Amino acid sequence: MEEGAWHFLRARGSPARLLHKFGSAIYGFWVGEPLLADGSNLMKGPFRFKLPVWDDLQVPITQVKLAGVSDPSWTAYKGGRVLSFAKNANNIVYFTALVPHSYKQGADIEFHIHTAHPDSAAGDSIWNFTHSWANAGADFPGETTVSAVVVASPSDVDKHERHEISALTGTGKTIASMLICSLQREGTHLDDDYDDDVHLVELDFHIPRDSIGSATEDAK
Repeated sequence: MEEGAWHFLRARGSPARLLHKFGSAIYGFWVGEPLLADGSNLMKGPFRFKLPVWDDLQVPITQVKLAGVSDPSWTAYKGGRVLSFAKNANNIVYFTALVPHSYKQGADIEFHIHTAHPDSAAGDSIWNFTHSWANAGADFPGETTVSAVVVASPSDVDKHERHEISALTGTGKTIASMLICSLQREGTHLDDDYDDDVHLVELDFHIPRDSIGSATEDAK
């Protein structure tokens, strides 16, 4: 086989295999019948990556919950709307996230936020993050609090910045697990010395994926 080639191998009395050559190695992806013309048995059987890949589990700011107390403000920005977290306030948002069926079970994930700063002043903002992570069929544990995370101003107006807030241990966690979370700028903290709003553009988790889905509705 040539580098990059895909090939169906069918031996007498044995199921067909879909093979792919990468470098000097040939990898088998599934065992089953050749593809039908209508594609109804496309990717028959579980499909796994040889190595995990990273992807975003997105939580758009339009999907967060504002409780009516200590809310950030919706602010017009660049033709859209962002959530502005004020200095001298403790603005907070709440959100949930469902871990997809492509997740590499048991792997750690990372939570981060995307921000923009409306002026070029130096200074730090201080953030708190809580999360409770439970598998389907399990009890939600008490929330874990990650406190006093420092986000430094880039001293660059309108720069799109990504800030890692916390890594979450994934030991024992499975597909279709759920996260209940909150994110707060602690603008009254003594170390919060960026004297302006911070615009939250999006928040999300980096998760490792090892498949395009699961073999069944409930299990890899």
